[in-house]
Amino acid sequence: MDQQIAKTAIRLLASVGVIATVALSIYAAQPWGDNYAYQDISGYLLLTVFVAWAISPYIYLFVSAGRHSPHRLRNLLRVAVALLICIGGIAAVFDTVFIHLDAQGGLIFLSLPVVQWLVIGVLELTLVFVRPKKPI
Repeated sequence: MDQQIAKTAIRLLASVGVIATVALSIYAAQPWGDNYAYQDISGYLLLTVFVAWAISPYIYLFVSAGRHSPHRLRNLLRVAVALLICIGGIAAVFDTVFIHLDAQGGLIFLSLPVVQWLVIGVLELTLVFVRPKKPI
């Protein structure tokens, strides 16, 4: 896979992940009206911290997409992992917010980034060991 195509694909996926996660987390928190959790500024600050944590894997993917690698397998692995993280993350949050409503559903915004960071860590370790073949 060409490096420019991989970079564009990863950045597009990460951008969609950020937008969807921010929108779904704000919808799930419902900080409007007379919600008791948002009576003062501390509730909004806590929401900002949780949203920042929830989008941190997507931000990393967006920033790290600019790495130059002429090796096609590395680019393909990066795009595959970005696809897994972004689409899987959006699907998990959407499922929690709209389909399987539960009082503990908000924990998805704390636990999902941990899993996403573990997948990114495995990807980075894999990329260290994937080396291009040297001609004989």
